[in-house]
Amino acid sequence: MYKNFYMEVSEKPRGINYHYIITSGATSHTAFKTEQGYRNYLERTGLIPEFQQTVNSREHGKVDCYKLLGQYNEKYFRSMDEMPQDAKQYVGVSNGSYVDCYYADVDGVRTMFLPNPNEKEVYKPKDYRTYSKLN
Repeated sequence: MYKNFYMEVSEKPRGINYHYIITSGATSHTAFKTEQGYRNYLERTGLIPEFQQTVNSREHGKVDCYKLLGQYNEKYFRSMDEMPQDAKQYVGVSNGSYVDCYYADVDGVRTMFLPNPNEKEVYKPKDYRTYSKLN
């Protein structure tokens, strides 16, 4: 179960052009280059941003800090038969590749379904250059 998220939105990008950095505790969780990539993440996970403060950084300019309220779960699947009927498809990262993933509410918890990398029927990597620009 993933919870206790925080997010920083930087005026100037960090790392390789990331403006949206999401952490869980002191651990990096995910990052996005575009606002649309970040908004898609919030929609999938059901997390709700709650503004905390704005700080000024010499290196990154204005940085807005948020707590992300909510939690979600991740689960690997081996076959489409394991997928809930109401699951929605999205392109996400699993094992370092962009692949078709799914999400649905399971027992009241938002759950991300990622294809097991050992199952070639469900794990079908997409072109990295196409999808890396969208996030």
